[in-house]
Amino acid sequence: MAAIPAHQSVDWQWAFRPLPLFLENGMEPSTPIAHKSIRSDTYYINFAGYPSWEDFEKITTTIYDSLNHQKARKIIIDMRLNGGGNFDKGLKLMLPLF
Repeated sequence: MAAIPAHQSVDWQWAFRPLPLFLENGMEPSTPIAHKSIRSDTYYINFAGYPSWEDFEKITTTIYDSLNHQKARKIIIDMRLNGGGNFDKGLKLMLPLF
């Protein structure tokens, strides 16, 4: 058995199905903020990273529109894959929710 070279990518296989919500887009998601309704009264936001301000505005508008339409009473903001970054963007997303 040999070590995998540093430049070679690995196609990991998960041992469980279905994947937990926070892993649905992978460990390094291409979309920094994913969101969806998971129950009639619950909305899930996976805040994995910080997009540009322009994209952030679009994403937050979409989230607020979805929340208003669904009338969710519970919101899950999952930060497990978030390595930190622009605190102002995090506040801009979260403060109007409370």
